[in-house]
Amino acid sequence: MLRALAERIGRHPRFLGRDPAPWDNGTHFTRPGLADTGNVVAIHPWTSFSGTLATDPLGAVATHNAERLIQVAQAYATDPARRVRIQEDGAAPSIHFSDATRPRYGEWLSRSIRNAAASAHT
Repeated sequence: MLRALAERIGRHPRFLGRDPAPWDNGTHFTRPGLADTGNVVAIHPWTSFSGTLATDPLGAVATHNAERLIQVAQAYATDPARRVRIQEDGAAPSIHFSDATRPRYGEWLSRSIRNAAASAHT
């Protein structure tokens, strides 16, 4: 499917996006396959899946999750200079944060973005 798309749209970005589970546990798709499909790697960190936003949203696990996943994608790509796109890193303050941590949503978001942007090839 992506080959046919490439023939039609040329060098425009093409990517296959998946949630973080295949990157973390290798199920359903291979990590090398995910890292080399399309011409841009798409990741969905979804830090909220870890549960840390309700307990420690400013800790390293929460604020470096997107950055970590970028590095995993880069480690499995055959081209180390391959671009990585964060398609979404979702967290609904009303659902994924506890009453105590909800006021830290903005700071979590800011730190997470800065850390991810500091990674090469994003």
